[in-house]
Amino acid sequence: MNENHPGLREWWEVPFRPVKITGIVQHEIGASNKDGKYDVPFSIAPAASQNWEDLLMAEWRRHQVGNGGPGISVSSKESRIILFSTTVEDIRDEHLQVLKDAVDTVNLKEERVRADYMAQKETKDDAAARREQDISAVVAELDFS
Repeated sequence: MNENHPGLREWWEVPFRPVKITGIVQHEIGASNKDGKYDVPFSIAPAASQNWEDLLMAEWRRHQVGNGGPGISVSSKESRIILFSTTVEDIRDEHLQVLKDAVDTVNLKEERVRADYMAQKETKDDAAARREQDISAVVAELDFS
């Protein structure tokens, strides 16, 4: 549990559920800019961790290097991924599969990060427990008479 906020669980304590794109939020697509492009919000479920958001941003940039594709924003609070300055036709023809692949890649990375963190935490906890046992054993041997 988070000591500063009792009742809140740390991100690694919550079982990981892969994030999926569930659709485009059509009523949130605004007016187009002067180039005829607009920001397109996608809904996601379940809500993602901040780490997942950061990984997706990096993965999207990696896919878009030299491609000139749209920028991206991710918000777990709003359960949204937003592609900036694009069209639904470009999404259909170019961006959707790349975005789905990026989400799948990030899900795998998030799962690995959590597993690595838990393994390190267990190793650290085991070392601390062994140290406590060693100290207790030595203290038990001490004679203060």
